Amino acid sequence: LIGGIQSVTLSDEEARRRRTQKSVLERRAPPTFDVLVEIQSWDRVAIHGDVASTVDALLRGFEEPPEIREVDDEGNV
Repeated sequence: LIGGIQSVTLSDEEARRRRTQKSVLERRAPPTFDVLVEIQSWDRVAIHGDVASTVDALLRGFEEPPEIREVDDEGNV
């Protein structure tokens, strides 16, 4: 669903440019869905607006915070 991942070996120059190791994980293909809604609880969801960007960030060791939405006591989001 996230496009699969694969191990890629980078050139020395590319590894220096990215400031990473020579062997990294990358997405193999585009994700199935553009947006992901993560149900965290009955009244809270996390919305990942760009799944490809979120997956790419996680594979590079960064965290892309999602948009959090909560339902209040009156049922408003």
